[in-house]
Amino acid sequence: MNDRIQDPTITALENHLLTQQALIPLTGEVIHIVAESTAEGGPDLSTLQAFRIDPGQGVCIRPGCWHRSHVAEVKWSV
Repeated sequence: MNDRIQDPTITALENHLLTQQALIPLTGEVIHIVAESTAEGGPDLSTLQAFRIDPGQGVCIRPGCWHRSHVAEVKWSV
């Protein structure tokens, strides 16, 4: 999956029912989108939120949390 921001439209979220997932950007910021689950188990779009994770910061995504990450393009300088 290529999650670099080319088209900022969010068309899908994912979740993991049995495991946590750690996310720590190393070279560029990540835009992270999260949502709670509905009673039926799908994403509750009324709870949708997005936030920025800077390099060196991290989050641990709990099981059942709907999420999607976009990696901002890294601009290298020489």
